[in-house]
Order: sequence, then structure tokens, then C-alpha cells
Amino acid sequence: MQLSRTSKRLKMTATRLLLILLTCALFTVSSASARPAMDAEGHYQKGIRYSQAKNWQDAAEEFQKAIDLQQKFSLAHANLGVALSQIGKHKEALLEFDAALRQGYDHAFLRYNRGSSFARLKLLEEAEAEFKLALEKDSRMSKARYDLGIVYMMQARLDKAREQ
Repeated sequence: MQLSRTSKRLKMTATRLLLILLTCALFTVSSASARPAMDAEGHYQKGIRYSQAKNWQDAAEEFQKAIDLQQKFSLAHANLGVALSQIGKHKEALLEFDAALRQGYDHAFLRYNRGSSFARLKLLEEAEAEFKLALEKDSRMSKARYDLGIVYMMQARLDKAREQ
């Protein structure tokens, strides 16, 4: 009889310990999942840091995560375009630049980057137009002026190239 009581107490103690452990485990899992995930701005900032380090693939992934969380994030689209162009995905880059433009972001550097992607794809008339737009927005943008001259040379328009 004494052994039976001791056995029951051990079973009850073991059951209580198991319940305590399960409760702790559930609390740990629920508190971990309750932590807020990184928001769109956080992914964008992380992408910027990767871009500054010229880690373009990781930057592209972070900008894409920002866009997945907030579709109307023109700066994320523009910067995703830059990252994609840096890894040679110029068609995809142009789609992102277009998304940024549709959302109202229009800047000399965006136009310059679009022009560069068009030039890499040998779409020279489009590249010319974008470099001209970049120069209209910032006449001191020497990169756009230089690349416009290169486009003119590729088009065999040497007179125009000399003007640049």
C-alpha cells in the first residue's frame, strides 16, 4: 500500500513537471512568434547597407522583401532596379525603374540608371532619351553626359558625340 502511494505521487509529480515544461515551451514559442517581423522600411534599410557594401545580390533580396511587404514603395523599386542592373539583370531592372516611375518617383539618377540599362540591352534610342532626361533634371550629371556621348558613338553619330 505504501509503495502504491509513493508510485502515485511520483506519477503526479512527473505529470506536473511535464505540464510545467510544456507550458514553458508553449510560452517560448508564442513569444518568439509574437515578435514583430522586420517591416518594409527595415528591409529597405538593410538593402541600402548591402548596396553601400556593393553586395548587390543581398541588396536585391532585401529590396524585394520590402516590396513584398509594401507594394507602393517607390524607393525600394528604384533601388531594386539599381541592384538588378549591377548583377546584369537589365530587363528586370527596367521593370523596377518603371514601377518607381508609376509610383511618382522621378529623379535624375533614376533616369540615368534606366538609360544605362537600356544601353546595356542595345536599346540605344531609349538610352539616349533617358540620358537626356537625366541631364534635364541635373545638367551637372557628368556620367549622363559621358554615356550619352558613348551612345551617340554607338549610333555612328560622331558629330553629336563630339558635342558631349
